[in-house]
Amino acid sequence: TQTLSVRGITRETERLNKEIHSLAERVSGFAGLTQDSFTAASEGYSLNGEFQKRLENLKAGMLRTIGAVNRLTGLLDSVRSLTEIIDESAESLHLISINTAIEAARAGDRGFGVIATELRALAWRAGESVREVDRIVKSVHEEIKAVDGAIEDSASVMDVLIGDSERVGESFAGINEFARKVEEEGGSLAAEI
Repeated sequence: TQTLSVRGITRETERLNKEIHSLAERVSGFAGLTQDSFTAASEGYSLNGEFQKRLENLKAGMLRTIGAVNRLTGLLDSVRSLTEIIDESAESLHLISINTAIEAARAGDRGFGVIATELRALAWRAGESVREVDRIVKSVHEEIKAVDGAIEDSASVMDVLIGDSERVGESFAGINEFARKVEEEGGSLAAEI
């Protein structure tokens, strides 16, 4: 009977060793899950940090773009005002030169003729200035188009940020899944111990 008892104890010891070994493997797996959770959390935080930096860069870029558009619009308004003044002045000078030429012809005075010629030249230069201003206005319009392109580029960056945000969400969802597994495994281990 003592031999049976020793055999029973030996079997029970072997069974307990197997259970302890199984429990040790599960605890090791639990540690792995915990490590995976920390890795996923680190990745999530890293992605979130990158996302925040990109968002800040986008915001700064958009503010610069808005400022540039406002400045260009203000310059364009100023140029248009100057164009109107110059155009009105050129028309007036042209009319004055015609009137002066007529009066000079009536009076037979060559002095007035010279003045009329100078006024016509001045009107021509003013007209040329208006044409130059028009070219500048067109250039400013092209710059505004470039700014529009920059805004479109900013929208593309926003799309990237949205994708980043989705990845951050997926990363944190992974963290939650790992945390759930860790919790389940921890509860199971606690019940067995």
